[in-house]
Amino acid sequence: ATSELTGSSIEQITTNIGRLHDRFGPLAPDLKDTASFLEELNQAGASGSRGLLVAATSIDHLLGSSKEAKLGLEEIGVSVTDSAGKIKGWGELFPEIVAKLSGVTDEAKRARLENELFGGSWEALDQIIRRGTQGIADANSVVDAHSNADEQAAIRANTFSGQLEILGKNAENVAAQLGGIVAGPGTEILRWMNDAIKGAGDLSSKF
Repeated sequence: ATSELTGSSIEQITTNIGRLHDRFGPLAPDLKDTASFLEELNQAGASGSRGLLVAATSIDHLLGSSKEAKLGLEEIGVSVTDSAGKIKGWGELFPEIVAKLSGVTDEAKRARLENELFGGSWEALDQIIRRGTQGIADANSVVDAHSNADEQAAIRANTFSGQLEILGKNAENVAAQLGGIVAGPGTEILRWMNDAIKGAGDLSSKF
């Protein structure tokens, strides 16, 4: 789902997540948080490899050894640990930062804070900040919808009727491809197969 949403390859995404986790451990975003962050960036106009670059550089600046980022966090009153001293995950930390920054009405001050916190990628994140935590919630909903669809597809593919549905779609594709090239017994046989498969799928779904 993450790869489909962002237009980036699975290899690119997993490589970037692995690097962030190697550097920042539990502070780094997990797969779902990464998908949501990339979806937000995608909606802000930073998609594909650019979105991945913005995500990686902004997270690296925020969570790394940047003195500016530490001062920025102090100024907005956000800590990377909770009241018990436990390190917050990205899914908790980033919404807190967004909530604080979206409440800054002075645009010059907000831009300065964004620059301190996210470095050279701050402009790409400005639209995310402006949308506030609702934008994060919307991105999470998109990711959840894709994840649920993938899960249901996987479950359905493991049922008899699901296998017949997949086979039927394959037959439709082949018939459509051949239909544009030749006409004759071959395409008629494929159409018959497709109808038979659909009929069997309808019957199997009743059991």
